[in-house]
Amino acid sequence: MSEYEDGERSQARLRKRLQEQLLKARMEAQRNAMVRQLMDAQAYDRLSNIRIANPDLYTQVVNLILSLANANRLPGKLKEADLVSLLHRLTAKEEPKLEYKRK
Repeated sequence: MSEYEDGERSQARLRKRLQEQLLKARMEAQRNAMVRQLMDAQAYDRLSNIRIANPDLYTQVVNLILSLANANRLPGKLKEADLVSLLHRLTAKEEPKLEYKRK
């Protein structure tokens, strides 16, 4: 193999990776636009803060909001109080049960 063929292959891999990143960025932009339309400004601001602080939780919330919208279970624009309620449900942890064994 010549250096020319190696260069072409690496450029092809680089182009493919760049196209994948562009596609991912476009999809993310579409998701953000859809979520923004489903929420009021205060709720979207809170969601943006969550994105910075906890990206995994942000992804869960966005997926939940989009699935609720697809199932027509959102009555109107999602308000901040509704978002807080969703967050409580997603992050609620079951209280551990303490059992005492007596001898």
